[in-house]
Amino acid sequence: MYEIGLKAYNIFDKAQLFDMYHSWWFIALITLFAINLFLCSIKRIPNALKFYTHPSFDHSNGKMLKKIDCLNSSVETSVEKLNKILSQKFGSPLIKNENGEKCYLFQKGRIGRLGVYITHTSIFIIFIGAIIGSIAGFKGYVSLLEGEKSSTYWDANKKREIPLGFDIKCEKAYVEYYTDIRSRMPKDWRSELSIIKDGKVVKKKTIEVNDPLEYNGIVFYQSSFGEGGVKKLILTIQPRDGRKPFVVELDSQEEVKIDDETKIRLLRFVPDFVISDGEIFSKSEELVNPAAQIEIIKGNERKSQWIFQKYPDFHSTGKGEYNIIFSSVVPKNRTGLQVAKDPGVNVVWLGCVVMLLGLYISFFVPHKRIWVKCTDSSILVTGTTSKNKPSFENEAGLLMDEIERSLKC
Repeated sequence: MYEIGLKAYNIFDKAQLFDMYHSWWFIALITLFAINLFLCSIKRIPNALKFYTHPSFDHSNGKMLKKIDCLNSSVETSVEKLNKILSQKFGSPLIKNENGEKCYLFQKGRIGRLGVYITHTSIFIIFIGAIIGSIAGFKGYVSLLEGEKSSTYWDANKKREIPLGFDIKCEKAYVEYYTDIRSRMPKDWRSELSIIKDGKVVKKKTIEVNDPLEYNGIVFYQSSFGEGGVKKLILTIQPRDGRKPFVVELDSQEEVKIDDETKIRLLRFVPDFVISDGEIFSKSEELVNPAAQIEIIKGNERKSQWIFQKYPDFHSTGKGEYNIIFSSVVPKNRTGLQVAKDPGVNVVWLGCVVMLLGLYISFFVPHKRIWVKCTDSSILVTGTTSKNKPSFENEAGLLMDEIERSLKC
């Protein structure tokens, strides 16, 4: 939001651009596309089904492959030899008698005519899976510091925290950088996660990009990383009475003595301090403007004070016994997790498998047909294919050579 501005953020948010796969307009577009695909397919599929219901015996549909004049043998004998060879390659023929002439149709690969419709069907299946996932699924986000756990995730569409039904805990978060200090480009980041149900750890896994953790159909993806929390603060204590300064380490749990009567403890840590309308909050999770609210305890007197790492003189500790300087912070790593549930994903995978099958059939299974038409004194052999005609012509040429050799025997 801070990068694009509040006005642009509101426009993008109303247009559901931050989660477009669950937006109403995305669902409407894929529905319209599905209707368009269905109407186009339903118009053309009857022509493809005719190859099953009304196979054509019109031999003129094919290219002339061979003409056999039966001068020294009967037509029946020649047809018998010819059919034997073609049946081995194409299976049993369909036979039709017309005007006293017999026509044989040998064919294989009829399924190739349906390849495009199988592919279209796969798209429908994928659409159904996408709609199931869009309606019944969700996508959210949760950010955890090391050692922190959460029982909810942030749903950007509903704009509220949604219960998970269990706890997700970040045990450790690791970030490795390339050795070039100037670039500070991350080389790898990963998170040790635990799923806690009814007080017991039921699943543990170290996740990284493209290797998520899944539990009860909810998938946790490694989405981002950073620093934000605090393991301990390094404070420099400067006594105002001229004694030597000394260093103390302050964590979020313990009170630390700085002399026999005075102790300090950490009340609050803000990684990117911002104040607006009197409210203090962190602009980001990064250590851009670290600030800490500490409490100085002396006897029954308690006094809180904000100290800033980058602005040590701002809100100084006044005229007290000590000038407390925020020297540095040992941060905690933070892991950003995308939380997603998509009950339609298996349907999408099914659609992908069907699509691969449909594409294979469409491109690599041609419908080959050979007609054998018998007259009183000759036999005409014609043939055609739905695709890859040069390959079919070579195959048909070899078949005709084999037939010719057989007829000479």
